Amino acid sequence: IRNVRPTFIKSALHIAYHNATISLVNKGGCAHQRWYPREACLSIPHSVLPRLLSPKAALIGGHTARDQMAAPEFGGIFMSFWENTRKPAGFGGRIMVSIMNLGHHALARWGLQFLDAAADARVLDCGCGGGANIRALLKRYPQGIVKGLDYSTVSVEKARKLNGAAVMTGRCALLQGSVTDMIFADDWFDLVTAFETVYFWPDLLQSFQEVHRVLKPGGMFLICNECGGNRAADEKWTERISGMAIYRSAQLKAVLEQAGFCDIRSYQNKKDWLCVTARKHV
Repeated sequence: IRNVRPTFIKSALHIAYHNATISLVNKGGCAHQRWYPREACLSIPHSVLPRLLSPKAALIGGHTARDQMAAPEFGGIFMSFWENTRKPAGFGGRIMVSIMNLGHHALARWGLQFLDAAADARVLDCGCGGGANIRALLKRYPQGIVKGLDYSTVSVEKARKLNGAAVMTGRCALLQGSVTDMIFADDWFDLVTAFETVYFWPDLLQSFQEVHRVLKPGGMFLICNECGGNRAADEKWTERISGMAIYRSAQLKAVLEQAGFCDIRSYQNKKDWLCVTARKHV
């Protein structure tokens, strides 16, 4: 996989596979979505991208996403590609952060309604990915400062590019690092967010303790997950991605309490999206 860049053309992301080499198709090459032993072509309409990132199988060209990933003619390409949801890297990672920036928009918009902070808030987005939520937070808190943390270099690069203007003015900073050992000072942030990321945190208690440490007294921590842990399909998703764990609201609440948080509230919609908010004691 070399000498290519993920590109959105018109209303879809077009990718062609030729003997494990990826190239872009920009003129009609993906009109018929079929799968060939040595050559394959994938076209992902924008309307399908959110479902591609869901544990619920998305239909593309008559095949489920799981069928496509497991197809032997791809030699595991799709399975390794899906690992980029955990830690984007290389070409597949650049595609993934672009997909996540689009596919997580509705989830993030739903979760943002539960935030409660002043216009000049200091905000940290843990696991910031491609930076779409950083951009939304900058708009929501126009006099504030928003920082992003991610352990993927691909994610940090994409987030910096997307939010370049705010970085230049000093309102935004994107850093590479782990949530289990953050470089930030104690009691500094008014708000910490975590969208679609706690699935991959290696030590949940230690990570929550770090979030608690960097929050100001009375500050809010928001967790927003597409997988609420109440559907059988959620567990199938963990089979596809190594190191992924899906938590129910009660499990998150228990660890948050251990980490010292209070005023813990859970919200869940008909899609089983889960949002949990918690505060640091004043």
